[in-house]
Amino acid sequence: RLDHRTSHPRKQRTTPVYPSELKAREKAKEARRKRSSKRPKGDHYTTQSYWKALQYGFVKAEKAGSEIVRWHPHQLRHSRGTDLRKKYGVEASRVSLGHARLEATEIYAERNLQMAIEIAKEAG
Repeated sequence: RLDHRTSHPRKQRTTPVYPSELKAREKAKEARRKRSSKRPKGDHYTTQSYWKALQYGFVKAEKAGSEIVRWHPHQLRHSRGTDLRKKYGVEASRVSLGHARLEATEIYAERNLQMAIEIAKEAG
């Protein structure tokens, strides 16, 4: 029995099929599954696809016996925001990260702890 591809919820259509035909269809279905991935390939990496690639690499490295510190792609954005804030100030960091509000930038770009230490030393 084979469910018909044009069957509707209210009207069930079944077609008797030889066992050899079922095997051939299963074989073809398996070949199609191997040939094409479940999702079409995109034209660019997304944060999610980049993260999945990292996870794959982390697991592979750990299986090989390497000790590796896991990290997330968003940490790169935070790091860049912090570097820009140190070098050019919070406004430059905001513009570069594409934030409309300064509050969002302050979450991404950490304050310069080294500057606070230097000020404390100079001020006494």
